[in-house]
Amino acid sequence: MENQRTGLQLCPGQALKLAGTPAAGTHGVMDLNGDGYVDDTTTHVDVSKALYTNESAILTPVATDGEKGEALEFPKPSVSYTAAAYYYSEPPAPVKRTVSPTTFDAGIAVYAEVAALSLAGAVKLCGRRGRRDA
Repeated sequence: MENQRTGLQLCPGQALKLAGTPAAGTHGVMDLNGDGYVDDTTTHVDVSKALYTNESAILTPVATDGEKGEALEFPKPSVSYTAAAYYYSEPPAPVKRTVSPTTFDAGIAVYAEVAALSLAGAVKLCGRRGRRDA
């Protein structure tokens, strides 16, 4: 799979991921073929700014009869990327919910009514027990 912006070849499932948040601007030097020159120029790559894709790659071929061939060193390509300005703002503070004293809670009203009826019934029963009819 080829990345349309960089032209880099990535295998399916691979992705380039940056660690942290880079400063806005261009980072690295584009030298995709690893020839030591910035792509499409005659300017040498500044190794202090290069973002190399590998430290080194050396292939030593071995024939089927065990004879080793001459080692072949592969070039070290470097890449660059441009980071847009990144703005971070604190998330809004959570809204503190308060109960208004004018809010009517029907559950409390029903509870109070049941308690009052229970008390009235108890008083009435106690009042009958204390009475003696002649």
